[in-house]
Amino acid sequence: MIATTNCTEFTTAAALLADPFRRHRARQVASSGGQFWVDDRAERPVVVEAVERLKARNDRRSCRGTAEKARRGEPGRIARMYAERRAQREAAARQRMADRIAAGKLGVGTTRKMFRDGKLLKFASHSNTDIRDRQTMGLVRCLVRAIGTIGEQAESDLHNFHAREDFSGKKGRHHKLEGSELERVEVRRDWSAALVTMCDYCSFGSGGSDGYQSRGGRSYRCYLVVRDTTTGEAHILRVPPRFGNSQTKAFSDYAECRPISKKLRPENRLQARMDNRIHAAVAWTFGLKPHEYTPAVEA
Repeated sequence: MIATTNCTEFTTAAALLADPFRRHRARQVASSGGQFWVDDRAERPVVVEAVERLKARNDRRSCRGTAEKARRGEPGRIARMYAERRAQREAAARQRMADRIAAGKLGVGTTRKMFRDGKLLKFASHSNTDIRDRQTMGLVRCLVRAIGTIGEQAESDLHNFHAREDFSGKKGRHHKLEGSELERVEVRRDWSAALVTMCDYCSFGSGGSDGYQSRGGRSYRCYLVVRDTTTGEAHILRVPPRFGNSQTKAFSDYAECRPISKKLRPENRLQARMDNRIHAAVAWTFGLKPHEYTPAVEA
């Protein structure tokens, strides 16, 4: 006879919190902002309720502490303490999100939502160069995963992708590269392809009798991320910078390479322009012009 274990020994949140080990576990989850943990002796709703009870208890205790400190008679103390706590929570939430992005562990749904809300690129901007590079590389990984599955080829491409690229021109003495930044991300409406543009800020110069003379400029890198309709895997292809450099005439021409209805809303017209530029980039990979590439007909 095979012995079976009771998977629902703790049927209520109170019973679960009465167990010292699980109360400690619930306290850890609540303090880290989590919602539940997998317990082999309690159902998930019971675990969720236990965590919520601890969160509510912590909030009540926090409010009591704030009220006691406010009785000291300092005007506006409650409002200031509330604002400080709120700022700390928001800063902690932003840091957790930045850490997830830097690790490339942002979910597909979250990545797409942040892109629609226009909040994605702000995580690729930071005064610290090393932090900006890590977040940029992680952000690119999240975008690739939102397009398709990361297979061996895409993993190799991501490994070779560098947020900071070496200067390719003639190098003088005291040459240095200022940095790189994620300039633009354009995604097709159905999330089957995307254009990722990197902007490299370069400076170079040499010293002499007239002192150090520096010159600088910008260079662009543009990557096309496409999904293989057969395997569902994402592929990363490097395309000419004109597909992502808004200062070129080709950038505007590609946006109008296919007719766009004037009845569309402004946001839909913007999406249509992005779709057109991605269409032109895909056509370029086949050695065709945008009007020559008709995937529906070829299929």
